[in-house]
Amino acid sequence: MERRTLSEAAGREKTRLESWLVKERRKPPGNSFPDLFRGHVLEAAMSTVTTRLVADIAQCHVLEIGSGDLLHRFMELGLPPGQASGIDPAPYGLVRSTAAADIRPVQAHPDDLPFPDRTFDLVVAVGYFMHVLDRHLQELIGNELRRVAKEDGIILTVDLTPGNELRLPPYYAYTTAGIDIDDLERIFPDSGIDYEPLTDYSVAVIRSRPPVGKECLPDGV
Repeated sequence: MERRTLSEAAGREKTRLESWLVKERRKPPGNSFPDLFRGHVLEAAMSTVTTRLVADIAQCHVLEIGSGDLLHRFMELGLPPGQASGIDPAPYGLVRSTAAADIRPVQAHPDDLPFPDRTFDLVVAVGYFMHVLDRHLQELIGNELRRVAKEDGIILTVDLTPGNELRLPPYYAYTTAGIDIDDLERIFPDSGIDYEPLTDYSVAVIRSRPPVGKECLPDGV
């Protein structure tokens, strides 16, 4: 009974989140809360990937949960379109953000991804977990992201830290919950987590096994 209750609550949260995202994605580009947050943290996310994690982005297969902004930037650095995947529960936002970059949009919820196991070197979720208000759904998403990441792959998350959502306008404060290291350890159990709080948000690097160096090395290296 408890499992059924958790599943039903997660289903209701998926419906709520999709409806919220559809409303936000219909706003002009740059004016929705997801767009504004991504603009706020984009450089930190890019720096983490390019300076600390990835040796050659052209060798990576990358999945972005959300709008596709980082995929655009990675493609400017050499990521082939065929190695770039983006998903979003709200189809309007995904088409808007990925069509110009020749990325095939996929409408899906991140707890049920249409990809085989161990597909991606890098999975990026910028400003996503902080809008998932159901703890069980957060954990289902964490399990699914780990499933599609390669054994030596990386999951990168960027979210507001707890308390900072209270500084948002009431509508956004009501639909946002900060994420900290305790949340990430619950969402990604038995994983190595490098957690870095930065002003009002945090950057976290999650791995299934300890790193031996940067990922996505050129063939033969």
